[in-house]
Amino acid sequence: MIKKIAIVEDDMDQARLIAYWLRPYGFEPCLFISAELFLESIQAGVKFDLLLVDWVLPGMDGLSLIKAVSSHFSLPPTIFVTLKNKEFELASALHAGADDFISKPLSKTVLIAKTWALLRRYGHVTHQFNDSVHLDQTKPMLHFQQQSLRLSKKEYQFLSLFLHSNANTVFSRADLIDALWSNTNTHDNSRALDLMICRLRAKLNQFDPTPFKIINQYRQGYMLEYNPDL
Repeated sequence: MIKKIAIVEDDMDQARLIAYWLRPYGFEPCLFISAELFLESIQAGVKFDLLLVDWVLPGMDGLSLIKAVSSHFSLPPTIFVTLKNKEFELASALHAGADDFISKPLSKTVLIAKTWALLRRYGHVTHQFNDSVHLDQTKPMLHFQQQSLRLSKKEYQFLSLFLHSNANTVFSRADLIDALWSNTNTHDNSRALDLMICRLRAKLNQFDPTPFKIINQYRQGYMLEYNPDL
Protein backbone atom coordinates (compact mmCIF):
# COMPACT_ATOMS: atom_id res chain seq x y z
CA MET A 1 0.00 0.00 0.00
CA ILE A 2 1.36 3.43 -0.98
CA LYS A 3 2.26 5.61 2.00
CA LYS A 4 1.07 9.22 1.88
CA ILE A 5 3.60 11.71 3.23
CA ALA A 6 2.76 15.36 3.94
CA ILE A 7 5.56 17.86 3.34
CA VAL A 8 4.94 21.24 4.98
CA GLU A 9 7.63 23.54 3.58
CA ASP A 10 7.36 27.12 2.29
CA ASP A 11 10.48 26.75 0.11
CA MET A 12 8.93 25.04 -2.91
CA ASP A 13 12.29 24.15 -4.43
CA GLN A 14 13.17 22.30 -1.23
CA ALA A 15 9.72 20.68 -1.05
CA ARG A 16 9.89 19.48 -4.66
CA LEU A 17 13.36 18.06 -4.06
CA ILE A 18 12.12 16.08 -1.04
CA ALA A 19 9.17 14.82 -3.10
CA TYR A 20 11.54 13.83 -5.91
CA TRP A 21 13.63 11.83 -3.43
CA LEU A 22 10.60 10.07 -1.94
CA ARG A 23 8.71 8.98 -5.06
CA PRO A 24 11.14 6.23 -6.22
CA TYR A 25 10.58 4.48 -2.86
CA GLY A 26 6.85 4.18 -3.47
CA PHE A 27 5.76 7.14 -1.34
CA GLU A 28 3.07 9.64 -2.34
CA PRO A 29 4.28 13.13 -1.31
CA CYS A 30 1.68 15.86 -0.72
CA LEU A 31 3.07 19.40 -0.62
CA PHE A 32 1.78 22.23 1.58
CA ILE A 33 3.26 25.72 1.43
CA SER A 34 1.97 26.69 4.89
CA ALA A 35 0.90 25.16 8.19
CA GLU A 36 -2.58 26.59 7.73
CA LEU A 37 -3.13 24.71 4.46
CA PHE A 38 -2.02 21.45 6.04
CA LEU A 39 -4.33 22.07 9.00
CA GLU A 40 -7.25 22.62 6.62
CA SER A 41 -6.49 19.27 4.99
CA ILE A 42 -6.46 17.51 8.38
CA GLN A 43 -9.72 19.21 9.35
CA ALA A 44 -11.25 17.92 6.10
CA GLY A 45 -10.43 14.37 7.19
CA VAL A 46 -7.41 13.67 4.98
CA LYS A 47 -5.11 11.05 6.54
CA PHE A 48 -1.33 10.91 6.21
CA ASP A 49 1.11 8.16 7.12
CA LEU A 50 3.91 10.59 7.98
CA LEU A 51 4.51 14.33 8.31
CA LEU A 52 7.70 16.15 7.32
CA VAL A 53 7.46 19.71 8.62
CA ASP A 54 9.79 22.70 8.52
CA TRP A 55 10.15 24.62 11.77
CA VAL A 56 10.19 28.14 10.30
CA LEU A 57 7.07 28.81 8.23
CA PRO A 58 5.11 31.94 7.30
CA GLY A 59 2.25 32.47 9.73
CA MET A 60 1.93 29.46 12.03
CA ASP A 61 5.32 27.81 12.58
CA GLY A 62 5.96 24.07 12.59
CA LEU A 63 6.01 23.73 16.37
CA SER A 64 2.65 25.50 16.72
CA LEU A 65 1.26 23.29 13.95
CA ILE A 66 2.01 19.98 15.63
CA LYS A 67 0.65 21.33 18.92
CA ALA A 68 -2.58 22.35 17.16
CA VAL A 69 -2.94 19.01 15.40
CA SER A 70 -2.16 17.05 18.57
CA SER A 71 -4.79 18.99 20.52
CA HIS A 72 -7.70 18.14 18.22
CA PHE A 73 -6.66 15.33 15.87
CA SER A 74 -4.39 12.31 15.61
CA LEU A 75 -0.89 13.56 14.79
CA PRO A 76 0.79 11.36 12.18
CA PRO A 77 4.37 10.23 12.80
CA THR A 78 6.33 13.47 12.51
CA ILE A 79 9.86 14.46 11.50
CA PHE A 80 11.01 18.06 11.90
CA VAL A 81 13.22 19.46 9.14
CA THR A 82 15.12 22.31 10.73
CA LEU A 83 18.18 24.52 10.98
CA LYS A 84 17.68 24.71 14.73
CA ASN A 85 20.12 22.66 16.77
CA LYS A 86 19.86 23.94 20.34
CA GLU A 87 18.95 21.20 22.79
CA PHE A 88 16.03 23.05 24.38
CA GLU A 89 14.50 23.78 20.95
CA LEU A 90 14.78 20.17 19.81
CA ALA A 91 13.46 18.97 23.17
CA SER A 92 10.43 21.26 22.86
CA ALA A 93 9.63 19.71 19.47
CA LEU A 94 9.85 16.18 20.87
CA HIS A 95 7.70 17.10 23.87
CA ALA A 96 5.11 18.60 21.50
CA GLY A 97 4.75 15.29 19.69
CA ALA A 98 7.48 15.14 17.04
CA ASP A 99 9.25 11.79 16.74
CA ASP A 100 12.54 12.80 15.14
CA PHE A 101 14.33 15.62 13.37
CA ILE A 102 16.66 16.14 10.41
CA SER A 103 19.08 19.04 10.17
CA LYS A 104 19.43 21.22 7.10
CA PRO A 105 21.13 21.02 4.66
CA LEU A 106 19.31 17.77 3.99
CA SER A 107 20.96 14.46 3.19
CA LYS A 108 18.87 12.24 0.92
CA THR A 109 20.19 9.05 2.53
CA VAL A 110 19.36 10.23 6.06
CA LEU A 111 15.92 11.51 5.01
CA ILE A 112 14.97 8.19 3.40
CA ALA A 113 16.45 6.18 6.26
CA LYS A 114 14.61 8.12 8.96
CA THR A 115 11.36 7.99 6.98
CA TRP A 116 11.54 4.19 6.77
CA ALA A 117 12.61 3.91 10.41
CA LEU A 118 9.67 5.96 11.65
CA LEU A 119 7.16 4.08 9.50
CA ARG A 120 8.55 0.81 10.86
CA ARG A 121 8.25 2.10 14.43
CA TYR A 122 4.54 2.76 13.88
CA GLY A 123 4.01 -0.56 12.12
CA HIS A 124 3.27 0.98 8.72
CA VAL A 125 5.78 -1.17 6.81
CA THR A 126 6.82 -4.80 6.95
CA HIS A 127 10.28 -6.14 7.65
CA GLN A 128 10.15 -8.94 5.06
CA PHE A 129 12.54 -7.96 2.27
CA ASN A 130 12.24 -11.16 0.23
CA ASP A 131 11.57 -14.86 0.78
CA SER A 132 14.97 -15.34 2.44
CA VAL A 133 15.63 -12.22 4.54
CA HIS A 134 13.59 -10.97 7.48
CA LEU A 135 14.43 -8.40 10.17
CA ASP A 136 12.65 -8.87 13.49
CA GLN A 137 12.50 -5.58 15.39
CA THR A 138 11.11 -7.04 18.61
CA LYS A 139 14.13 -9.22 19.41
CA PRO A 140 15.96 -7.74 17.37
CA MET A 141 17.15 -10.48 15.01
CA LEU A 142 18.14 -11.05 11.39
CA HIS A 143 16.80 -14.20 9.73
CA PHE A 144 18.28 -15.60 6.53
CA GLN A 145 16.83 -18.83 5.16
CA GLN A 146 16.82 -21.15 8.20
CA GLN A 147 19.52 -19.24 10.10
CA SER A 148 19.19 -16.43 12.65
CA LEU A 149 21.45 -13.84 14.27
CA ARG A 150 20.71 -11.76 17.35
CA LEU A 151 21.46 -8.07 16.78
CA SER A 152 22.06 -5.05 18.95
CA LYS A 153 19.70 -2.10 18.47
CA LYS A 154 22.31 -0.17 16.47
CA GLU A 155 23.15 -3.20 14.32
CA TYR A 156 19.45 -3.60 13.54
CA GLN A 157 19.16 0.09 12.59
CA PHE A 158 22.31 -0.11 10.47
CA LEU A 159 21.01 -3.07 8.45
CA SER A 160 17.58 -1.47 8.10
CA LEU A 161 19.11 1.62 6.49
CA PHE A 162 20.70 -0.42 3.73
CA LEU A 163 17.97 -3.01 3.19
CA HIS A 164 15.34 -0.26 2.82
CA SER A 165 17.54 1.71 0.38
CA ASN A 166 18.27 1.16 -3.28
CA ALA A 167 20.87 -1.45 -4.16
CA ASN A 168 24.47 -0.25 -3.89
CA THR A 169 23.53 2.83 -1.84
CA VAL A 170 26.62 4.28 -0.16
CA PHE A 171 26.17 5.95 3.23
CA SER A 172 28.89 8.34 4.34
CA ARG A 173 30.20 8.07 7.89
CA ALA A 174 28.52 11.38 8.71
CA ASP A 175 25.19 10.12 7.35
CA LEU A 176 25.42 6.90 9.36
CA ILE A 177 26.24 8.73 12.58
CA ASP A 178 23.43 11.20 11.86
CA ALA A 179 20.93 8.39 11.29
CA LEU A 180 22.03 6.18 14.20
CA TRP A 181 22.88 8.78 16.82
CA SER A 182 20.56 11.65 15.81
CA ASN A 183 23.02 14.31 14.67
CA THR A 184 25.51 13.90 17.52
CA ASN A 185 28.53 13.59 15.24
CA THR A 186 31.16 13.33 17.97
CA HIS A 187 34.47 11.51 18.18
CA ASP A 188 32.91 8.98 20.58
CA ASN A 189 30.14 8.13 18.10
CA SER A 190 32.65 7.85 15.26
CA ARG A 191 34.56 5.29 17.31
CA ALA A 192 31.32 3.54 18.24
CA LEU A 193 30.46 3.25 14.53
CA ASP A 194 33.81 1.56 13.81
CA LEU A 195 33.31 -0.93 16.64
CA MET A 196 29.71 -1.66 15.64
CA ILE A 197 30.68 -2.35 12.01
CA CYS A 198 33.55 -4.60 13.12
CA ARG A 199 31.24 -6.66 15.35
CA LEU A 200 28.47 -6.80 12.76
CA ARG A 201 30.86 -8.05 10.08
CA ALA A 202 31.88 -10.88 12.41
CA LYS A 203 28.23 -11.74 13.07
CA LEU A 204 27.27 -11.74 9.38
CA ASN A 205 30.12 -14.13 8.66
CA GLN A 206 28.38 -16.67 10.90
CA PHE A 207 25.83 -17.27 8.14
CA ASP A 208 26.83 -20.27 6.03
CA PRO A 209 27.06 -19.05 3.35
CA THR A 210 26.75 -15.35 4.16
CA PRO A 211 24.79 -13.23 1.65
CA PHE A 212 25.95 -9.98 3.26
CA LYS A 213 29.21 -8.07 3.05
CA ILE A 214 29.86 -4.58 4.45
CA ILE A 215 32.08 -2.77 1.94
CA ASN A 216 34.21 0.25 2.83
CA GLN A 217 34.14 2.59 -0.18
CA TYR A 218 37.32 4.68 -0.01
CA ARG A 219 36.57 8.30 0.94
CA GLN A 220 32.85 7.72 0.35
CA GLY A 221 31.48 5.60 3.17
CA TYR A 222 29.94 2.15 3.44
CA MET A 223 27.84 -0.08 1.24
CA LEU A 224 26.05 -3.33 2.08
CA GLU A 225 26.64 -5.93 -0.61
CA TYR A 226 23.79 -8.44 -0.65
CA ASN A 227 23.71 -11.59 -2.77
CA PRO A 228 20.16 -13.04 -2.53
CA ASP A 229 20.99 -16.01 -4.77
CA LEU A 230 23.08 -17.90 -2.20
